[in-house]
Formats: sequence, structure tokens, C-alpha cells
Amino acid sequence: MNWTIACGGTEKLVADWSFSQLKRKLVSQGQDELTFVADGTATDAASPFTPFSSIITLWRDRQLDSSGDWTGGTIWFVGLIIQIPRRGSPDAESNAYKAAGPWWYLDTRVFEKTFNIFDHLATPGVLSSAVYVQKSFSHCFLNIGPSQAFSQFNMITTGAQIVEALNWALKPFADVSAPPPFQIGNVSPTLLPPFTEVRDITCAETIHKMLRWSPDAVTWFDYTTIPPTFHCVARADMTAVSLDMSQT
Repeated sequence: MNWTIACGGTEKLVADWSFSQLKRKLVSQGQDELTFVADGTATDAASPFTPFSSIITLWRDRQLDSSGDWTGGTIWFVGLIIQIPRRGSPDAESNAYKAAGPWWYLDTRVFEKTFNIFDHLATPGVLSSAVYVQKSFSHCFLNIGPSQAFSQFNMITTGAQIVEALNWALKPFADVSAPPPFQIGNVSPTLLPPFTEVRDITCAETIHKMLRWSPDAVTWFDYTTIPPTFHCVARADMTAVSLDMSQT
């Protein structure tokens, strides 16, 4: 089984990168992680991943064709380098690496909700000529949808609020037509909780608040798609799987 790591247009076998001890950790409602070590690398050696937050892709079952290109296989992890702890002792040196999955973008972006706000009357004195503009606020109420009047609040479900938080995390990429770090898949919770006032919370915290109402729901990224696909599904909506105990 061939395992390769691709970064910045370069793809090599894990061993050819001089990496070992690969470990992948998957977390519901948190950052997935990939860690590995470059044993024997000097602590002051330059990282092969430049810039620091480079995106890496871990593949398995890759094949090298006659042209020297890697083909086939399955993506096992996609994320960005967030730590390079350097280790040194009198008799050995090494560099450790940690990459975070797409949840990192949810942890690092403050959520803002967009509302239609009254701007002016196109015809003075005629209320029906009101003109509204869209503005975003980090001090807002969750589970409220867009409305053109403060007296009219449109409730949205927990799932719809999660999707709104995901789209807000993706907005910087959409604004510049850049490839997104993830895509949105199945988000099944459909509860209608009370409105919640929040201020300066992250997209990840927004999702946590919604899933308080669905304690049996889990989140995960499907790394076999390009880009990885975010899913959030309650237990009742999952497909039952039978496992051979001799293989566990």
C-alpha cells in the first residue's frame, strides 16, 4: 500500500519525505488532526512546507504510472500545517508536524449574521418605497432568518443555522472566487429552538450551540471528495452498519 503526501504540486511517498509515525485523529465537532515526525532532521532545518500554513493531502493506495505521475488511490486527509514542534537533545534531533482539518476554518472565523437593514425611503413619506441594504453583525440572534422588518422575525431551524455558519466560514473564498477548503453535504437537524443572543462567537461555537439541542448528532468531514465534504447527521438519520467483530 503506497501512502503519499502532496503539497504545492509536489507529491512523494511518505518515506521519501523522510516522514514517519503518521497518525490521523478524527473528532466530531472539532479539528481533525494529522501528525507525523521527521526523525533525524535538524531542529533548525527549513520546513519542506512553505509557507507555514500550506495545505497538504494524504493519499493511500496511489500508483506511479509510466510517466512518473501518481494516479488513483483515495484521499485520507486534507488540512493545513499549524504546528512544527522542533525537538532536540544531545544525541538526536527531529521535527514534528501537525496538520488541522477543515474545522480549523470554523474555529478561526468569527460568525456574523447578515440582515436587511432600512436605509432610506426612495419616495419621502411613502413607507412602501423603503430601501434596505444588507449589513453583517457579530452581535446578533441565532435562529433568526432574513427579514425586511424588525417586527417580522423568520425562525430558521438548527440545521439552517449550521449551514449559515458554514457559508460564512466559506465567504472569504467565495468573495475572491478561490477554491473552498470544504463543501457542505448532509445537515439533518431540523429543530426550532428559542432565539439566542450572541456576540463575537466563532462559526464553530455557533454549530456547538445548535447541536446542544441534538445531543445525538455528530459531525464529520468526508475526505474522499474534493474538497472534503462536511456532514452533520443525527443518529436516527444514519444508516445502520454491521461489523465483523473478528476484524475489529
